[in-house]
Amino acid sequence: VPFSNETWYLGIFWTLGVEFQFYIIIGLCFTFIKNSNIYLILAILLVLTSIGYFLPINKEYAFVFRHALYFSIGIIALLFKKERITKSQFLILLSIISFYLLLKISITTAVIVAFVPLLILFVTFNHPVTDYLGKISYSLYLTHSLTGDFFLSYTKGLQMNVYFELLITLVFCVIAAGLFYFLVEKHALLLSKKLKFN
Repeated sequence: VPFSNETWYLGIFWTLGVEFQFYIIIGLCFTFIKNSNIYLILAILLVLTSIGYFLPINKEYAFVFRHALYFSIGIIALLFKKERITKSQFLILLSIISFYLLLKISITTAVIVAFVPLLILFVTFNHPVTDYLGKISYSLYLTHSLTGDFFLSYTKGLQMNVYFELLITLVFCVIAAGLFYFLVEKHALLLSKKLKFN
């Protein structure tokens, strides 16, 4: 879609295009990331992080390079988890990128980007509810706009309390996502494991 005049069926799906671009690029660069000098990798990540907001690309929000800094955070966290960089290096890089986001975007974005990798790497938390929500999260992403709009169209004239309406809409979206997961996504995941690559 970013390379054409077409539009997404639902506007929220523009992130799928960015995600797909990332998977292609990371697949092509995986051997380089795995085997190259760590300082060269980090330098490239920091350059990509900083130039993402200066690239003069039409529909730039839909290109992976515009969002490179978010992917860089994930790669840096992986490098730390795989012990390619030390905790100090990880925290310094995380601070640099968070400070850049603070200057270029907002304090909210900077705080989220600073704390999410720390939570993922250093906090262990298991609960059946959160485990289930994690399992269906991609299905929820794919279906929430359609199911939420559908549900709200039927509750519009009921004059409910807005917070109660949001709560039951959220519950409805989670139920619909669960159905989608068990009817579609789970089977697609099982099928993908049967594919053979030479």
